[in-house]
Amino acid sequence: MECKKESFWFRALPLSLGSMLVTQNLVYKGILSPSKRFGSIPKVALAGVLGFVIGKISYIGACRKKFENVDFQHFGNKVPRGYMGFLFRQPYYERDSIHGPGQHTDVTNKNDQPTTEGGDPSSKHA
Repeated sequence: MECKKESFWFRALPLSLGSMLVTQNLVYKGILSPSKRFGSIPKVALAGVLGFVIGKISYIGACRKKFENVDFQHFGNKVPRGYMGFLFRQPYYERDSIHGPGQHTDVTNKNDQPTTEGGDPSSKHA
């Protein structure tokens, strides 16, 4: 909840209002042309929406650090580093960093498996 509030008040709202102000100024000076039917409203609204979205996205890193510092059991250091690849990759917390992304690991511990006297598990001495 804290991340939502801070991202809105400290990033999304200021970027949205700032981009709307800049866009309105560009239309007023004649650098951008206003719409014949709606005037500057469509361009200013689009700038506001883009500023809002960019503001929210820009706060992701700060919010991730808050979760890492709290060491919340379900997130902590398991929060994915990238947000674009989440549709195509296995979740970060299910991957084993030793074996690389997408490779499955054996659940059993290799030290718990019985071995023969010679140390070679493939040789079968009775």
